[in-house]
Amino acid sequence: MTAHKCFHEQVAATYAQMLKLPAVRRMLALSLLGRIPMAAVSVVLVVHVTQHLGHNYAMAGVLVAAETTAAAVGSPWRGRRLDQVGLRASVLPSIVVMGIAWSIAPWVSYWPLVICASIGALMMIPTYSVVRQVLIDAVPERDRKGVLALDSIATEIAFMAGPILGIWLATSIDTRVALLAVQALFVAGGLLLWIDNPPLGQTDHDRVNRQPLRTWVSPAFVGVLIVCFAAVFVLMAGDIATISALREMGHPKLAGLILASWAFGSMIGAAAYGIAHRPIPSYWLLLGLGLTTIPVAMATNPAQLTILLFVSGFMCGPTISATIEDLSHVVPLAVRGEAMGWHGSALMVGAAAGGPVIGLAVDHSGWASGFLVAGLGGVIIALAVLILSNLRRRARNSMPA
Repeated sequence: MTAHKCFHEQVAATYAQMLKLPAVRRMLALSLLGRIPMAAVSVVLVVHVTQHLGHNYAMAGVLVAAETTAAAVGSPWRGRRLDQVGLRASVLPSIVVMGIAWSIAPWVSYWPLVICASIGALMMIPTYSVVRQVLIDAVPERDRKGVLALDSIATEIAFMAGPILGIWLATSIDTRVALLAVQALFVAGGLLLWIDNPPLGQTDHDRVNRQPLRTWVSPAFVGVLIVCFAAVFVLMAGDIATISALREMGHPKLAGLILASWAFGSMIGAAAYGIAHRPIPSYWLLLGLGLTTIPVAMATNPAQLTILLFVSGFMCGPTISATIEDLSHVVPLAVRGEAMGWHGSALMVGAAAGGPVIGLAVDHSGWASGFLVAGLGGVIIALAVLILSNLRRRARNSMPA
């Protein structure tokens, strides 16, 4: 009981200290304002396409895939602009283009909607990149792990609240108005970022002497991106296989509650990771995520599914946080915006790949196979990155001084 109390006190003291910093508080608030509509828009788009436009779910999937692909392509480019010209000059075009694209999108037919959504996603306000750069710059290096854990917790809150907001709006009012409202909230968040104009840690000298891509992309950086991809690939089982499992168990209405417990486990895991005294390489955490995902396939009722997903979720937040921390150490400050953009793209590509693969496994072999495929995929990729990292370290150590 005493150890449990001490842990809680340590967590509270660590994060209370960070939250005293105005820059940290502002960025976490702005991140929620930007991320909640980001998490809501896919749900609203699906409802809009299937109910208002009268198309099937496959067409809705094509639209969401097009938007995701455009965002994945645009993310490194938007990050590069952030490095080159600073926050205000890079965010303002995004605000203008997104504002125009999403003002038109709700009122047009399907294919013009796909074009507007893709243009808006291509020029998406680089909220993730800005927030994480500001948070990293706002604290000493010893507190980097903790502040990124706070960012991970904020992300989980956003991705719990976003779909709830999206479903409520899309089913309560005209889907066209709901789509406009969600994106207006996103643009408003970008406008507040532009007004606040927080420091990103870069100087004019960094921008003038920016290094070409080939000079800073290293095996370590590629390894971080691979872990990002694999982590989200694994996490796709949480959405798809869980819903399928609960249908088979006869309790489909429990999906929201059980997925919320999974997200809650992720938040607790992120909080614990943030106070760890030693850095933990992201590939070790990915290995843990994969190993804790596999046993979820053995659940026989909703209670077991909830407990096993909570345990698996405990590894989710730390894995994503660790990839950001690892990335901040392996790229120069002058290109951190672009690097964060590539990080975002790796996450989106992981989601785009994970959805069809996990869905195919569930369709052909049942919901349990979804968790098995996801977990084994995470384990295999983690071990591959671990082995390659050790080989690279040995080769570096064996080189003559």
